[in-house]
Amino acid sequence: DGAMVLVKGYIPAGGDLLGSPRFMTVQEAKKLCLETPACVGFSYPGGDPSPTAPTWVYFKDKAVVHPGDWTTFVKESVPISAMVAEPPPVTSPRPVSPRTMSPRPKRSTGPSFASKKRLIDFYEFYNPDKLPSVTMTLFEYAGREDELYAKLVSKYGPEPPPAPMELPEGWKQVQSPYGDVFYKHVGGRKQWNKPVW
Repeated sequence: DGAMVLVKGYIPAGGDLLGSPRFMTVQEAKKLCLETPACVGFSYPGGDPSPTAPTWVYFKDKAVVHPGDWTTFVKESVPISAMVAEPPPVTSPRPVSPRTMSPRPKRSTGPSFASKKRLIDFYEFYNPDKLPSVTMTLFEYAGREDELYAKLVSKYGPEPPPAPMELPEGWKQVQSPYGDVFYKHVGGRKQWNKPVW
């Protein structure tokens, strides 16, 4: 490929570009990033450097890569020193795809459904455009959720009450193999925002 460098891990939440996340192939993502001057690189879930199927791609304007079960491509012009993240705290869980989990003794595999629902309720109330970033935000603030909510309350206002789980007929809430939570209709339609009656 020549113009982009493969780095294992992910670029954390923040600095999103080009309407991230976008569902596309890695080749399409490389082309789009190279054509966009502000794009420094992109990350997607999983460790496969050349998947054939489309995936959710997060385009970024920064290149600090954190360890995890993600794949990142960074423009060749970015210095290696700009890509190295400080080692994560020992207590920070490593993002793990549910597809790779085994029935071994339980270990941290990422954000729980309850923590995702809490952040989803917050973003649905104040800023629905942030819904696609829920899983990555929770990975970034793993073990520091109080800090996350303090920042959100400072920026948006008080935490809203939990939203009821009732959905219109034909809709259900689902979780992707990568941990993203979204809504799906029996007719095949998918969306981040909770459907309304």
